Amino acid sequence: MKTTKVFCKNVERGVHNFYVQHEGKEYYLFSQDFKKGVHNYYHSGVVLKQAFDHSRAKFDPALNRTMRKLYSHVKYIEKEYDIKLLNRV
Repeated sequence: MKTTKVFCKNVERGVHNFYVQHEGKEYYLFSQDFKKGVHNYYHSGVVLKQAFDHSRAKFDPALNRTMRKLYSHVKYIEKEYDIKLLNRV
């Protein structure tokens, strides 16, 4: 079973680009300003379920905002590319 991961790349100074990797393909999500806590959490990839887990944010407001933003962008990717990423009933 392949896992879906969310990760960020620092492609230019001061900016993160976020991607979701699903079945070997990368889908661009969004860009935002560089924050060290966000980079530390997402740079090596995080399983999708953990990407939205606010208990792992450890009171980091930048990480909490990123987690909230990720959910809506992942829902958009599902709709746009007709793929299922989130397990909804």
